[in-house]
Amino acid sequence: MSPRVSVIIPTKDRRAMLERSVASVLRQSFRDLEVIVVDDGPEVEPADWVETLDPRIRHVRLEHSRGPSAARNVGIRGSTGAYIAFLDDDDEWYPDKLERQVRILDAAPSDVGVVYSGRELRTPQGLVRLKAASGQGDIYDRLFGLMRGIPVHVDSMLVRRESLLDAGLFDEDIPFAEIWELCVRLAKRWKFAAIPEPLIVQWRHPAGISRDSARVIAGRRRIFEKHRAEVERHPEFDSLLHLTLGVHELRRRNVAQARRDLARAIRVRPWNFKAVAYYLLSYDSAGVRETFVRAWRLVSPRRRWLRGSAPRDARSRSPGRSGLAP
Repeated sequence: MSPRVSVIIPTKDRRAMLERSVASVLRQSFRDLEVIVVDDGPEVEPADWVETLDPRIRHVRLEHSRGPSAARNVGIRGSTGAYIAFLDDDDEWYPDKLERQVRILDAAPSDVGVVYSGRELRTPQGLVRLKAASGQGDIYDRLFGLMRGIPVHVDSMLVRRESLLDAGLFDEDIPFAEIWELCVRLAKRWKFAAIPEPLIVQWRHPAGISRDSARVIAGRRRIFEKHRAEVERHPEFDSLLHLTLGVHELRRRNVAQARRDLARAIRVRPWNFKAVAYYLLSYDSAGVRETFVRAWRLVSPRRRWLRGSAPRDARSRSPGRSGLAP
């Protein structure tokens, strides 16, 4: 008999982190599950040792690295559960995550294809920040309409198998923001349910994917090409997307392309002052740079959490309640 839930974990050469993430799955109060660990072309040590931890775990090894989206797709194709969940190998779940989400999908109308939760962000220094899940129902326009989208993280999702197959699997040609892109396709045909409070822990690392400009640029350009009509229908989102492209092109010293992206960001949303500032700074005049750096420091919000102090409202479940390692 097939398990109710299939859990897909892509991994590559991160044993300590994988041990922690798998442990959080095995601590789930919901027990009717299978775990598929997809090893994305290991170069140091295969993760086949995970099969010794629990008979519900299967290990699949890819001979060559194909990226996390391809690894997730391999896991999906090999899974049998009616519901599918995902967990990155460096993150964790609260022990009641699956139990609460299965209960919601079981009771939800058939047009609800996804349930997701808030998340707890942690840094290696122990700082904590909470992000609530706020959008539910028909969220398609909200994904484009809000400047930062809605905080749907892949670890927080539980998806009906039929919904995922209907929307299509992960786009393996998108190396960054592939979760957002999948949510767009899901939201076009299915409704979302939300559990506001965190049920996952997402670990933030200094050398995360968001700092890899080449991947960010490739992912954002692919998204623009694939969903151009919808992006252009939402100028605020269009402006943010091209601001991001411009900033990352500047980091790679592709100044001419950066100016084209920033100019578009300004053209579709003239009050995008951040895009204006970066556009002027791209000319690298000492006087211009000094003026706008000073101005930016005055108007830019303080990101104390990233600088080493948690915001006042940051709270976390105690280890006793969550069962997670500190």
